[in-house]
Amino acid sequence: MALRICTATDIAPEQVRSLIVEALPSLLGEGARLWDGMPALDEQCLGVVDAQDDLMLLSFDASDAQGALMKGLACMEQLSGEQAARLLRDYRSPTRLLVLSPLPPPGMEILRRCRAATWNALRVLRVNGELGLLMEPKAEEAEDMSVAFAHSAFREAEPERAGEHAEEHALTAEEEDFFEQA
Repeated sequence: MALRICTATDIAPEQVRSLIVEALPSLLGEGARLWDGMPALDEQCLGVVDAQDDLMLLSFDASDAQGALMKGLACMEQLSGEQAARLLRDYRSPTRLLVLSPLPPPGMEILRRCRAATWNALRVLRVNGELGLLMEPKAEEAEDMSVAFAHSAFREAEPERAGEHAEEHALTAEEEDFFEQA
C-alpha cells in the first residue's frame, strides 16, 4: 500500500481543534482531557487538564504562529479576571500556555525563558486523504532524541552506513598526552 502524505492547507480551525482534542493524551500524557469549566474564549484556544491534573491553556493555529501566540495570550488575560477566578475555584489559574504552530512565534524564546509559555511544532497532514497531526518535540527534546538515535539505533539498524568495516583503534600515547593537556 502506498502512502500519499501532504500538508493540509485548506483545513478549518474546528477540524484542527477536534484533531488536537483526540491527540491530548499523546501531547500531554495519559489522562489529559478537556477542562469542562472552560469559558468560551476563542475557537483556537482550549482549556485542558494535563496528566498531572494541572490546568493549562492550549492555543493553536495551523498556519499562523504569531496569531496562535496572540490568541493564547489574550485568552490567558481573560482567564485572569475576577469572573474567571470563580470558574477556576477547583484549579489554580492556568499558569502555562502551550502554543501549537508550524514555527515558533516571535518572542517565544523570551516567554519560554520566563516560563510563561512553551511551544510545540504542529503540522496538519493528509495521509491517503485522511487528516492527521504531526506534533514534533521541542528543540531540547529533539536534540536528546537525535543523540540517542545516532549512538544506538542507527548503527545497529544500518551498520554499512555507520562504518561496518571501520576498525576502532585505541589512542596512541602521543594522542592521549595531547587530550590530557587540553
